[in-house]
Amino acid sequence: MSDAEVCVRRYDPSSLANADAEDREVFVAHVGGSVVGLVTVVERLHFTGEIDAYVGELVVKATHERRGVGTLLMNEAEEWARRRGLRHLTLETGAANGPARAFYANCGYQGEDVRLTKTLYRSSPPAGGE
Repeated sequence: MSDAEVCVRRYDPSSLANADAEDREVFVAHVGGSVVGLVTVVERLHFTGEIDAYVGELVVKATHERRGVGTLLMNEAEEWARRRGLRHLTLETGAANGPARAFYANCGYQGEDVRLTKTLYRSSPPAGGE
């Protein structure tokens, strides 16, 4: 298993699927020979019909958060997209993930759309709930 796979294993291993394909890249941050973060970026069709770059995962080891690792990784993803002639880099994060949303806003990212989800129950909802 590669260092990148170890780093992302607890998040979403599918982000590394086909990592060697031409339309995607994985950037890995190392400190002293240890992996401290990674970002996956891929070309993806945007809802406007344009092809954009899309960040599937940004992972930074807890001991290296708030040390600039995430910013450096996002900068690499942005440069990758620019070299490919893409005009936008998009990503998704949880609405309740305040620290991530603040980080991305600080990097210049803006809200673009809203995804709504409803929990579906096999029968009626639990008593007192929707």
